[in-house]
Amino acid sequence: MAEPNDPKKPILQDLTGRIGKYEIVSPLGKGAMGQGYLAHDTVLDPDVALKAMVAQIADDPELKARFEREARAVAKMTHPNVVMVFDLGSHVDGSPFIAMELLKGLDLQKASRQTPPLTVERKVAIIVQVLAGLAHAHQAGIVHRDIKPANIFIQEDGSVKIMDFGVARLTTASMTGTGNIVGTADYMSPEQVKGAKVDGRSDLFSVGCMLFELAAGRRPFHSDNLMAIFYKITHEEANLELIPQGAEYDALMTILKKALAKN
Repeated sequence: MAEPNDPKKPILQDLTGRIGKYEIVSPLGKGAMGQGYLAHDTVLDPDVALKAMVAQIADDPELKARFEREARAVAKMTHPNVVMVFDLGSHVDGSPFIAMELLKGLDLQKASRQTPPLTVERKVAIIVQVLAGLAHAHQAGIVHRDIKPANIFIQEDGSVKIMDFGVARLTTASMTGTGNIVGTADYMSPEQVKGAKVDGRSDLFSVGCMLFELAAGRRPFHSDNLMAIFYKITHEEANLELIPQGAEYDALMTILKKALAKN
């Protein structure tokens, strides 16, 4: 659940001591909505990953609801490729927290930059596990909405876990407000960019973007500014000529074309 620090984000105060029955051991990393901690369950004894919402965001009803929706959505699912949620509670200041299984390894964003590089077979195996986890989520009526390499965790045993359903919406829920765009720009689907209703196909477009990046070494619709990325996602085709030559990559072409189709 660790994410790289962003200098533009507000500085989060590290918590110490206890949150509920959990003893804080050390920080794990900061996300957009909360701080991750390695914590110890003083009742059941295991170590867990605790995600605590920062106090200033806890005061925002919409963000607080989104955070709690993450816990409820993930708690509905039991699948080897989805991070397991154990508990949902509130800190003394009213800010909510979720306790999740502690993962050991690194996210796909870091893994894809390591040397020696991942083999094509390993890249495909990772994507297959992501698709298995998403299939389970979609059957439960849950769309992730923010599939990206930083949200895909590769454990030390090689198994893959999808993290951070924080922007997930139950597909049965009606769209409210103005359909605000939520997600990471480079991996967003055309319907997300347009603020339209999304379903599981949106996640598959994002997986297609990840597969393209794993194969080509660059993102299919990347640009220096947000509006240019949005334009590319909605109007331009991914340049499949950037995919390396060879039989093992040729087999991916049909999948990439279908996954990255605008419609």
